[in-house]
Amino acid sequence: MQVHWLRVILDEGHTLGSSLNWTNNLQMAVSLTASNCWLLMGTQTPNTLNSQPSHLQPLMKFLHEEVYGQNPKLWEAGILKPFEAEMEEGWVFLLELLSRCVISVRKVCD
Repeated sequence: MQVHWLRVILDEGHTLGSSLNWTNNLQMAVSLTASNCWLLMGTQTPNTLNSQPSHLQPLMKFLHEEVYGQNPKLWEAGILKPFEAEMEEGWVFLLELLSRCVISVRKVCD
């Protein structure tokens, strides 16, 4: 029996794909049929100058992102390799992708 969910929301989404246990959780989460998939993250993903975007691909997979989430080879060719080579197109494609699927809310500190 297959259940179709209206919405699947995963908390601590930044940990998806980060270890074998979470990889198993990612496979289970991706197998759920849903109209909408959301990831919640209170902890930022790595955002240093030396960070690589490879940790984002499992998140795109869960979100069922049509191009880069469903095809790891396209992710590698279109985003990861250009990004690692410090080519402008790597940044452009990554920012374009994130603008389609990320909402960022930051605390305002007094």
